[in-house]
Amino acid sequence: MIGDKLPPMEELVARVPPRVLGLLDDLFRAKFTGVRKVPAEPAAGDARP
Repeated sequence: MIGDKLPPMEELVARVPPRVLGLLDDLFRAKFTGVRKVPAEPAAGDARP
């Protein structure tokens, strides 16, 4: 097992079923839910100790 040659990456990717590739894409794709503006300075009432 250790030291065995692996097939080329292209061959390994070709072995993955399309449905699995789609699920992996959904799992690891960044999902943006909104855009919020963050103030550079905290507001006057937001003083933290």
